[in-house]
Amino acid sequence: MLARSLEKASNLPDAVQVIEGDLLDKKALAKLVEGADAVVSCAGPPMKGNYNPSEYVNAMSDLIAAMQSNGVTRLITLAGGSIILPDEKLSGKRKFLRFVFKLMFSKVVQTKDGELNLIARSNLDWTVLRPGFVKPVKEGRFIAHETKLSSTSVDKLQIQTFIQECLKSEEWVGKAPLVATIK
Repeated sequence: MLARSLEKASNLPDAVQVIEGDLLDKKALAKLVEGADAVVSCAGPPMKGNYNPSEYVNAMSDLIAAMQSNGVTRLITLAGGSIILPDEKLSGKRKFLRFVFKLMFSKVVQTKDGELNLIARSNLDWTVLRPGFVKPVKEGRFIAHETKLSSTSVDKLQIQTFIQECLKSEEWVGKAPLVATIK
């Protein structure tokens, strides 16, 4: 696991190897993937603030290059329900969600669109999960769908379980499922 502060990652199980570094540091990313079987990334840009989206898109490019250099092919990452695949057609609900997110978080949408475009064009065995809002607790049934966002939020533990399932299965390789918790 890559963490900016070892102190903040101190409560993880002993089996998790923590590497101190920054997502925007090419050397830290290279060290992160050494000996890895897969990369799971829940990293992203700040929701607000003054940053250049291309820095984060370049970091994803550096991560992809590091994975390819080290023979690591499996990547699972998060984007958002408003983020689109190249040439994807959106439902009315997703058009509205994207419109709202672009108004509120334009840099995040720009960043994650760029990352997803890079990932989709890579030769990696990728899966990009696209939830609405991730909630600490949301009661209901988990659903993953290629084109339909069934709810604007998802339970945190359910998405963690789905990531673990994706590591064991090829069902969602090369896909960007929209994930949600529904009543």
